[in-house]
Amino acid sequence: MKVLVVDDDANVRSALRLLLSSQMGIEAIEEAASAEDMVRVAALQRPAVVLLDLDLPRLRPGLVDEVRARSPGVRIIGMSSRSEPRQPAPAEVDAVIDKMYGPAELRAALAATDGSQAP
Repeated sequence: MKVLVVDDDANVRSALRLLLSSQMGIEAIEEAASAEDMVRVAALQRPAVVLLDLDLPRLRPGLVDEVRARSPGVRIIGMSSRSEPRQPAPAEVDAVIDKMYGPAELRAALAATDGSQAP
């Protein structure tokens, strides 16, 4: 399963990469530090799942739809440290997890998505 981790904090991206690879056996991990990079990387890499920081600067309505258009079948898991994330609306994502997740919560969110649609 290919996973795209989108967060403006390099430490969060590194921690997620380590967690995904060491505890979940996911080796195909891409990263994006901005909303614009997310669209570009998703179009090139066609991930099965995008782990998206819902509080990402410059994340505007419509970008999630653009990712879905460029990477058909992708599942979007939103991550937020707020009780009510700014963007996108939870209806635009397949699941939302707290950014202070533990491995079990992340594993459950990944298992709930069907990553077989994207290569």
